[in-house]
Parts: sequence; structure tokens; C-alpha cells
Amino acid sequence: MKEPSILTEHVFYYKPESSALSRRRIERIMLQTVEDFLKSLGFEIVTTIPQGRLHGILIRDKETIRVFFQYYQTCKNVYKSFQVYVDDKKSNISALRKLY
Repeated sequence: MKEPSILTEHVFYYKPESSALSRRRIERIMLQTVEDFLKSLGFEIVTTIPQGRLHGILIRDKETIRVFFQYYQTCKNVYKSFQVYVDDKKSNISALRKLY
């Protein structure tokens, strides 16, 4: 299984949707895509906050992996934050790629 492209792409050149309704719809789609991907890897989704934040945790072989993902759009910009922690040490997407 390949990770969703939103996890590795830069959003600097993304253009936000023109209406607020469309922006919220895209935010929900992005969050749902990442949530489905994390669940397929065995993560437990701890929190999903309506403002576009997601927190997943996986405990495996005495190792705790935490994932934080945030995606939202404003009238002018698109913002994304993706952080991976393995045993409270900051890591990157490669820690997730080792799981599949």
C-alpha cells in the first residue's frame, strides 16, 4: 500500500478552493484519506478534531509510533503539518514505510 500523496507533497503552490464550503469538503477528504491509511497500518486514531487535526498511535514491539497530521485551507493559503515520532524522537515518513 502506498501512502497518500498529501503526506509527502509540498502544499506551497496549492491554491485553496474559492468557497468556504468547498474548502471544508477538501479538508474532510484529506483527513479521511490519511485516517484510512493510518488505520490500514494498524494505528488507533486517538483524536480527530474538526479543525483539521488527526492524532494516531501505534504500539508495536516495545516501540510507540505517534503521528500528527493537520490540513486546512484559508481564503489565501493551504496549510499542512505532518509529524512522526518514534519513541518520542522525531522521525519522518520512512518510519511508516517500514510498517508495510
